[in-house]
Amino acid sequence: SAVVHRDEVVKALLPRCPRLTEKALWDGILFWEMLGYLLVHGEYVVPSPPDLILLLRPLVHHDPLGALDRIPTRRASSAALSGGGGQRSEDWMVPGFASLPRAEQDQVREWVSMLVNDQLLAAPLVP
Repeated sequence: SAVVHRDEVVKALLPRCPRLTEKALWDGILFWEMLGYLLVHGEYVVPSPPDLILLLRPLVHHDPLGALDRIPTRRASSAALSGGGGQRSEDWMVPGFASLPRAEQDQVREWVSMLVNDQLLAAPLVP
């Protein structure tokens, strides 16, 4: 998971560090955060910031519907994703979108359109 609650992290690490108390273990997590190996926000830990960025990237895409429309044909997209041309920015929106059946592509477009219409993916929100 890209974001984990503090209690889950401590519970998972306690068996690996039996000599540490929960407070000492949390202090250790905060130490590693200061070194930049993970992020802590309130009660939540992001063990891998790059994974979180990959999850958020499509949400702040400046033109999500346009990105879906620019995804190449199924054959071209498969080549791009398999290394035959590199990954295109459009492939960030919905990985494997071009290989989805048409009905599922339409459903994804509808969901993205609803997000755009609700101002959740509006361009002014992009930093």
